[in-house]
This record gives sequence, C-alpha cells and structure tokens, in this order.
Amino acid sequence: MALLVPNGGELLLLTWAVTDATPPSLQLRLYANDYTPVDASTAGSFTEASFTGYVSKTLARDGWGSVTTNGDGKAEVEFATPQTFNSTSSETIYGYYVTENDSNTVVWAERFASARSLTNGDSLSITPKLTLANET
Repeated sequence: MALLVPNGGELLLLTWAVTDATPPSLQLRLYANDYTPVDASTAGSFTEASFTGYVSKTLARDGWGSVTTNGDGKAEVEFATPQTFNSTSSETIYGYYVTENDSNTVVWAERFASARSLTNGDSLSITPKLTLANET
C-alpha cells in the first residue's frame, strides 16, 4: 500500500500546522472504483463504497495516538483503534481516503496492495496512519 497526500491535503496540513488552532475532525471513507490516488486527487476522484451497512467513520482529534518516529526515521501517527466496516452485501473495495469534515477535501488516500472483495457477513478493519517524510 502506498499512502499519498494529494495537493489539497498538503495545503490543509500546512494550514493546520501553522495557522489553525482547532482543525476539524476527519472522515475515513472506503472507495470502490479501481483508482490509484495521484497528487491531483479530489473527493470526486473516488467512488465511495455503497454496500449495505456501510457508513464512513469519524476520526475525532482525540482518537489519535502519539506522534512517533518509525523504524525508517519518518514521523508517524496512527489512530488509536481500528475502524471496522461491516458488510451485509457485496462490493469490491480498492482502498480508503480521508477527508476533512468542513470542506470534503481529501487529506490523504491509500490504495490497498490488492482489492478486497466483501460479501455478506464480511468485515474490513483499517487503522488509519499518516507518515511524513522529507521530499527528495
């Protein structure tokens, strides 16, 4: 899986880091179109999952763990608890994207290494994580 912060997400992250004292909560959403996120990705680039039982998940600010440095020397933060989606119908899921609640801007997205085919009774758990690295 390759996590990507698109252009709009970069702008939001910088705004939150230096000018916004109270950034909004985020929404974790699954996507069902065969799409690989790119720098120009927007919410319209993704087809949000629609299987029976699907609902996006709010990632409240107080739900995040501590920011750490991972084994590759990169800053990383992970949501404290896995977010589980329970399916009562069939759909193929290609990845997830995270949006800001206020503007629906895509903050980051990640395509799974392989699509997940959900059927009735299946569940999919994701622990959102954001990793930052220097540009080269």
